[in-house]
Amino acid sequence: MSQARTKTDFTLWYVLYLCALAARTLYFFGISTHHFLVKYVYFGMQASQGHDLGTRVLDLSPLYLAFWTAWVRIFGVRQLPVEALQLFVGTVNCLLLFAVGKRFFGKRTAFAGALLYALYGNVIILEALFEPFVWVVFFGLGCILFLERTSGESGRAGLNALLAGLAGGLAVLAKPNFLPFVALGFLWLAVIHENPAPRRRIRIALVFVLAAALPVSTVTVRNALRFHEFILVTSDFGKVFYHGNGPGAGQPFMAPDPAMEEIGPPPPDPDSLHEMYRRLASAREGRPLSPGESSRYWTGQALSHMASSPTKALGVLAKKALFFFHGYETHLVASAYGEYKRSLSWPLVRFGIIAALGALGMILLAGRWRALFPLYGLVGVYFLSAVILMPTSRYRAPAAWVFCLFAAGGGAWMVRALREKRTAALIMALLAAGALLAAFTWPGKQDIADFEQYCEWPLTSIDPRDFLPPEIPGAADGPIPKTPGPPAPVGIPGPGP
Repeated sequence: MSQARTKTDFTLWYVLYLCALAARTLYFFGISTHHFLVKYVYFGMQASQGHDLGTRVLDLSPLYLAFWTAWVRIFGVRQLPVEALQLFVGTVNCLLLFAVGKRFFGKRTAFAGALLYALYGNVIILEALFEPFVWVVFFGLGCILFLERTSGESGRAGLNALLAGLAGGLAVLAKPNFLPFVALGFLWLAVIHENPAPRRRIRIALVFVLAAALPVSTVTVRNALRFHEFILVTSDFGKVFYHGNGPGAGQPFMAPDPAMEEIGPPPPDPDSLHEMYRRLASAREGRPLSPGESSRYWTGQALSHMASSPTKALGVLAKKALFFFHGYETHLVASAYGEYKRSLSWPLVRFGIIAALGALGMILLAGRWRALFPLYGLVGVYFLSAVILMPTSRYRAPAAWVFCLFAAGGGAWMVRALREKRTAALIMALLAAGALLAAFTWPGKQDIADFEQYCEWPLTSIDPRDFLPPEIPGAADGPIPKTPGPPAPVGIPGPGP
């Protein structure tokens, strides 16, 4: 009997693994254009040769830059295997999601949520993109998995808190907007968690937050020693905040880039806009600005614009809140946009369904908020991040797996309502699901139509090795897959005044 139970349990793991792997294999051979974003490839090549990147390290994910530096140093400039590797990590993430879901919801609900995520087409596109997304999800899942285990394994609560903190710190190094979740994790362990021993709660919470601070502090200390200012991880908040809230902003549009003719040609690299914004801020201020000062300058510019027209600014924020849940996927990378449009003809899950069912599940399961606080908290973190900055596909996607779990949890709630013959409650839930799906699908049609006319960006061939005069490992590998140029239209024309 024990062996039969073990086989049944592993059968679900095998089915999930095969479905996730099959979907990503379908993408690799049937949807992917194999046009790659070269930003991290380029800087990884420079770092692997010992070149000093200067302030450019403050524009990049420390974790993902380290990955590309190590990859180029060991394997040379081979990009196609990295795409395959990241898709495999995406498959592993589906299994991690199943493990997390079992802790919060039980096996069947967890399997349904993980399968929904495994077949979500756009997330597969983002997993293959040369951005740190897949690693943010990997370490975020690890953080929440070990965080929840602090309650169930009293003898190993300290160890689980330590592992959760380390995973959370690495998620911050992959993408700094995970940082607020570390604070919420501390709050859950210290105050909200149902552990009856207050001193033990505080002790475990401190282990968690100190462990998270360990990897983050290595980058913070480096920034202080090299650049003589306090920069926790990166310094690009001001620029991105300006994109999301400056003149002409309004999801799915970003604020157009200001005129930069006065500061000369851009630096010769495939991601020069960060440096151009620093130069422009320095020119306007009449003195060289540090990266932190430049970030504060652009934050101030965006805040001044918002203060000059508060009603319009609130409208932009409301539109960004809507597009966080909207079924349309806003891509600012040419290759990802093209793959997204191609994926719509394949039988893959779309975000509108996930968001509507996930939001419904969050409402139906609100009575369990204390136990599910990390999941609610993660959605809240990415929602605020998207509203403050931009709710493009990359910015909201790290919350997609939580929506999938809540969608499955809401489905389980409705199944129980059907079995218990709570007909009125079931009908209300179904009507709410329909209303949410309509709300996340119908509005914003004109915004999307306006955005789409700017999205026919050409996929031109850029070899990141063309930017480097010295010899690079892998330069003799022969032709590499094409990459998009420009890698991203960072200043898309806005909808006008």
